[in-house]
Amino acid sequence: MAARLRAETSAAPEPRGSGPADEDLAILHYVVGLAAPEIADVVGSDTANVAGRLRRALLHEPADW
Repeated sequence: MAARLRAETSAAPEPRGSGPADEDLAILHYVVGLAAPEIADVVGSDTANVAGRLRRALLHEPADW
């Protein structure tokens, strides 16, 4: 039981290419107005991962969004 709980609560980063693109997260945040915890719930990720990817998305030019 304890091992399963640790496995469920450990936040492993998503590998590149899985999940939504950084631009999709930026649209959900800056256009739709969702906060990072809300986006994390929607995409099935953790808040820290979403926040980091939003910061990374700010460094790139928006590609038609």
